[in-house]
Amino acid sequence: YEFKLHATLRPLNKWRLLSLSRYERRKIVCSVTFHLLAITCVVWSIWVLLQRVIQEAKHSKLGWAFWTKVVVVVVGLIGGISFVFAQVKMYYNLLKRWRSFNKVILICDKSTDGENTCTFTQHPLQHAVETEFIV
Repeated sequence: YEFKLHATLRPLNKWRLLSLSRYERRKIVCSVTFHLLAITCVVWSIWVLLQRVIQEAKHSKLGWAFWTKVVVVVVGLIGGISFVFAQVKMYYNLLKRWRSFNKVILICDKSTDGENTCTFTQHPLQHAVETEFIV
């Protein structure tokens, strides 16, 4: 049995919302809010520490307090980068799930007269509507 399988995405303006439970929606909203606040706090504290390190370096105050601040800035940057990486990975997986939800699959049957008969199938989570048409 020969057939052709075509998978395409809907245009962005026709994408459907991902069907999420109430719990999943609340979890995402809380997660986004927390991550924005956390990133803001980390960036602000690193900014303040960097300003103080620059001031002490200009005034040649290179004592133990200076080096402690430098270590804190480096640790903060490493922690912030790893935090952002983990969260971007989570959001990427969510976008990948949304993208596959908006995928359109065409299954084309090769007929003897040269025309392809195609069946339109939606994502399994949606209510499947199948129609036949000639391509």
